[in-house]
Amino acid sequence: MDKASHLSVIVDLSPTQWHLCSQATNAHPLSLQTFLSQLLAFLNAHIACKDENTLAVFGALPGTSVMLYSSTGRK
Repeated sequence: MDKASHLSVIVDLSPTQWHLCSQATNAHPLSLQTFLSQLLAFLNAHIACKDENTLAVFGALPGTSVMLYSSTGRK
């Protein structure tokens, strides 16, 4: 039987970096909206794999960090 697992994700939400990353001059531009859509699909897959799996998502912003989501209900 597979054991439950916990996944912690830290998302860099620096506006400057996301602006630079989304520029059409990049070989593979990526907007924040596209990235978040793909990330949510991955996180949902982790949670859906096993009922006991847990998840925590942190946002790293300039000068601060915040917990954005915790599937355990604790903050």
